[in-house]
Amino acid sequence: MIQYTANEHLSAEEYLEFLTRTDLGHEYPLEDLLERMPLHLQHCNLFLTARNPDGLLVGACIGMADFAYYVFITDLGVARDYTHQGIGTRLLSMVRETVGERYPILVYLDSADAAIGYYTGLGMVNYPTLMASYQQPWTLFELTPEKLAQLREQAGGV
Repeated sequence: MIQYTANEHLSAEEYLEFLTRTDLGHEYPLEDLLERMPLHLQHCNLFLTARNPDGLLVGACIGMADFAYYVFITDLGVARDYTHQGIGTRLLSMVRETVGERYPILVYLDSADAAIGYYTGLGMVNYPTLMASYQQPWTLFELTPEKLAQLREQAGGV
């Protein structure tokens, strides 16, 4: 049975390992990944997790909420071995439960192209008016366990 939890802050080490088991690993740039991930997790204020009976992180929804108008989901991922079990859908439903249902809060997220059908199937709308600005181009890559170990080695065993 999957255990769902709200407000469980994750360590960068555990989250990076989780990313290697999901399709989210390619959503982050290669540049300074090991330095930036702790900052990302430190400053997000919405953490929803799913763990298997052994305590392994198998799903996560992370974001930033103002609890009045907006929630921006930075990550919604499920470990590949646990997909198609409703974990992502349950985590998304927990967003509204967690930020409160007192006000109609708008939920935003940046979807991978392959996931657009999933989100529209849940009733979300693909808005072409959302904008993004990059300070510099990101180097995209696939985060695998081997690549994570290589990055840690290059960083001096971080």
